[in-house]
This record gives sequence, structure tokens and C-alpha cells, in this order.
Amino acid sequence: MTALPGDLNERELMILETLYKSERAKKESLQFDELVAAVDASVKNLTNRSTMSQTVQQLFDDSKNKLPRYVEKDFNPHNQRQPLIKLTGAGREIAKRIESDSNCIAAELTAAAQKFVTRPQSLWDGLVQVLCDGNLGDPCRAVSSRICNYLLGGDCYLPIDRLATEALLSEFNDRNEEPRLFYQRAVEVHRAFVKKACVYAATNEKISQFLDLGAGFPEPTEKGRNIFELVKDLVKHPVVVPVDKEPAVVREWNRIRNANKVLREARIGDVLKIEDILDSDIGIDFGKPVTVVLCAVLHFVQDDAEAKAIIKKLRDKLAPGSLLIISHGFTWEPREDTLAGSARAIKSYKRFTSVGAKLRSIDVVRSWFSDMEPLMGGLLETSKWLKIFAPDSTVKPLKRDENSLAYGGVFRIRPF
Repeated sequence: MTALPGDLNERELMILETLYKSERAKKESLQFDELVAAVDASVKNLTNRSTMSQTVQQLFDDSKNKLPRYVEKDFNPHNQRQPLIKLTGAGREIAKRIESDSNCIAAELTAAAQKFVTRPQSLWDGLVQVLCDGNLGDPCRAVSSRICNYLLGGDCYLPIDRLATEALLSEFNDRNEEPRLFYQRAVEVHRAFVKKACVYAATNEKISQFLDLGAGFPEPTEKGRNIFELVKDLVKHPVVVPVDKEPAVVREWNRIRNANKVLREARIGDVLKIEDILDSDIGIDFGKPVTVVLCAVLHFVQDDAEAKAIIKKLRDKLAPGSLLIISHGFTWEPREDTLAGSARAIKSYKRFTSVGAKLRSIDVVRSWFSDMEPLMGGLLETSKWLKIFAPDSTVKPLKRDENSLAYGGVFRIRPF
């Protein structure tokens, strides 16, 4: 997917789109005045004609030309004073991307512009600023951490994440209940399992170090406390280190880090390169027990051998007595309608994110931990873990016949 050039302003991007629309209308090039008029017609509330004319003129000023890769001028046999302006191949790709994204999130844009644009202008300005705002990452690719944040009621998401979520939820519309409630409850139950497992590690195992791999965005305050907030009073000198491959996630964790001493500097890291994380100075003493959280991550590792290798490398690095808290998407005894919906949801998710996921049986996942000690129930649906741990009145229990869409487990590293 072609990225939008970060050095081009709104009007310059608009010129590319205008030329592309003209090209699609079977007019492959425009005269200077025609281009100015066409662009000016769509920005009457933004600028005046002279400003637009000046912007177009700068395309061909050798000292100011910013678009040599995207537009070119050609001889005009009908008016030699007015060269014809047309797109290059690279310019056409950028314009196609703009049009595609415009179509994709146009319905969302009025509300989104109020959120992401500090000075409400036109829908176009809202779109461009949303697309070019890098604070939350790629605005044209949905990201699992932002999708989860949206489902949990946070504000660290973009319009494309909302669209991806709605598309994903629509795959479960064959259930007897509202899909959003079903999926939101499953996400909340999963988060409750992760937090309760960490509290168990601090309270029962007296482990003070926590390494959260694939941490995702901090949980919205109104939805409850994050790991570092839960363990800070349960064990002496606790340390929590979030790791995520998305720079936006890491920035958000580091933004709130100054408010407490438990949360250490968040790091960028990908579990597919787990050795780079474990061999770097991330503020964890691997000579002492560590609780590693690896939740809602492994189902995005599509190769079984690669997923198993990640677990082995963790096991080899961690000191005896360490805990590994894991979860994996989808249960091993799915209802037929849930399995069908999940399979469709994976296809929908990949369409928006370019990232696939893999359904695995409980036996496959359990085999990765054969040399570790499973605590209590081993691998169970995350909803069943809530019955093992202390009940949580803040999490609405799943119905008896509901599938929690994930199973989880807590495993202790045995001495060699």
C-alpha cells in the first residue's frame, strides 16, 4: 500500500486528487487555469483563488517544486502559454490511495474531524489530517491494539479501526444477541483474566517483575486499573515493563510513566524477534523470577513452529519460579455458529490489517508448555478462570452457553 507523502500539504494532495478525477473522466491532463478552477471549486471555504493559483504555480518553479515525482507538464498544442499538467505513475498511485481512503471513511469523517482536527474546516481537511496524523500510527491500516482500545471505550483509535471493528462484529450477526455486546464482554472477560493472573503472581508467588509483551494501549481509567496499578501495593519494589511493536502504543505508555515509579520505560519490540527483546537492557533482571504476560499475541503468529520457538526461548531465558501468563484466541470446543463467525472475522480482520490469525486446538497450544508446570486448571476458557480467581463484580459474567473466544493459562518455569 502506497504511503501518503508526509511533506505534502493539503492543497498539494488535493491537486493530485483533482488530476486523478480528471483522468478518470477521460481527460488525462488539464491546463493551468483549468486545474486552478477545478481545485478552487472544492475549497471555496478554505482558500481564495490567488492562493490556489500560487500553489499550482509552485509545482513548476524550479526552486520550490515539491512534486516532480507526482506531476509533470506537457506541450499544449492549443495554447503554448498554458502547458498541460498531468499525473506521473507515482502521482496516480498517491491519488488512488487518497480516493480509496476517502471512500472508506467518508461516512465517519464528520465525527472524526471534530476529534482529530483542532480547527474544523472541510471534510477534505479533516480527511487529510486524519490520514497524515502519525500520533496513533498508520491511519489507513487498522491495528489490533487500537481495535481493542475502541472496544474498551478508550480514545486511542482512528476511524479505520472503528470501521474494522464494525466489519468484524458483523460476522457474528447470526447469534441471537447483539454482536457488539457479545464481543465486548469477551474482551472484558479476557482483560479480567490477565489482571487477575498478575495479581495472583504478585500475591501468591511474590514475583515483583512483570514483562508485558504485546501490551497494547493502557486500559481506559473508567474500565479499571492496569497491571502496574494493580501490583504496586501487593509486592515490594514492583517493576512493570510494557513492550509493543507499535510506536504509538509505546509513546502512550511512556506518556503516563512519569506519574508513577512502578512503570518503567516502555520498549518497542516484536515477539517474532523475541531474542532481541530478551537480550536488550529493558530493566528486567532475568536472574530473578519474572512474570511474562503474553496474551492475545500467539494467535497472530501463524507458523506453529515459530510460535513454539517463542515459548522455548522464553523458557530458556527465565529463571526458575518465573510465571508465563498466556492466552490464545478461540476455544477448543466452539459452538458451530461461533466457529463460523470466527473464521469469517479472521478474513475480515486480515482485510483491514493485512495481518492474519490462526485457529489452534487446545492440544497444540498445550504441547508448547509440556516442560512447564501448569497452575490450577492449566489451559481453560478465560471465563472459567474468573471462577477460579476471586469473583469480579465489575465484569458481567458470560452466559452459560457463551463462548469466551479465548483460552488462557498460567505456567511456572521448573528448575532445569
